[in-house]
Amino acid sequence: MKISLENIADILNSEQNFTIVTHKNPDGDAIGSSLAIFNILKILGKNIRVLCSDFIPYNFRFLNNNYKGTKFENFVQIAKNFEEDDEESYIISVDLASANLLGSGLCFLKKKINLCLDHHSSNDNYAESTFVDKKAAATCEIIYKISKILNVSSSEIATCMYTGIVTDTGGFSHANVTKNTHKITSELITMGANNVLVSKKIFASKTLKEIKLKARVLDSIELVLNKRCAFCKLENRDLEELRASKENAHGFASIPREIENVLIGVFLREESKDLWKVSIRTEVGIDASKICKSFGGGGHINASGCLIGGPLKKVKHELTEKISEHIQKFLLKHNMRKNF
Repeated sequence: MKISLENIADILNSEQNFTIVTHKNPDGDAIGSSLAIFNILKILGKNIRVLCSDFIPYNFRFLNNNYKGTKFENFVQIAKNFEEDDEESYIISVDLASANLLGSGLCFLKKKINLCLDHHSSNDNYAESTFVDKKAAATCEIIYKISKILNVSSSEIATCMYTGIVTDTGGFSHANVTKNTHKITSELITMGANNVLVSKKIFASKTLKEIKLKARVLDSIELVLNKRCAFCKLENRDLEELRASKENAHGFASIPREIENVLIGVFLREESKDLWKVSIRTEVGIDASKICKSFGGGGHINASGCLIGGPLKKVKHELTEKISEHIQKFLLKHNMRKNF
């Protein structure tokens, strides 16, 4: 059932106990929107917990400053005396296109979500009530509108929302950026968002292990389909040899698309034996979500992902065949040469 922002604001005012959930492997928008809602509800005097199946990447933990003294290791926040098994909790999902993306740690909540706040076109309406704004660059844009209706603001809330927007837009470089995106982020800075800190932590602060892992990723680059598609990968043995963890293996998805003339970039990260997390980035005019949907995934038009099982060679072959179809259509539409 669809719901208005005004009705959402009424719910946040009237309910007392809340659980906020987001997708596994949380990114900046998942983390930013979850913690922005947390802060908003905290100001409203509510009992809140925020749950995620996976750890927050270390470079987003600067947002933890408001939660010193509380457990944060598993992205679990418990305010006041909230009981873990409280059946009266109103459950809100943010930046979650499908309940299947909750991850194994939260799969028991799949059919219990009361409200979904999202901006993915692939949202499958799993919640009792759903608000999806496909034109929003990030879920944090939706949270911003809710905060304005509630007339609730703080520098912490603004910083969380700014984080979500700046990450989901690739530092305002993606096609999802609109004039409204810039208007909102401008107002967030006015509200006290620490945009300098966010940019430093997200884009200009790397550990030595991350730099070494990036070198491995760069060494793995392979061009196919007449150099219109680029693959790169990160295997578990790379992590083992460098004594790194999956926490260090982030920020690599955009690398293959940065190569000149490449229309589709694919980053493959080994999750476990014969299971690969696939991140696809595409040129404007090529729908990455359609490619990933073929493999049970989804996401945004120019940035999507999926999981594919099988040996690396087989996975790359299956992806190349599907990607070839989309590149051919793009080249024909733009009267460009195929040559593959």
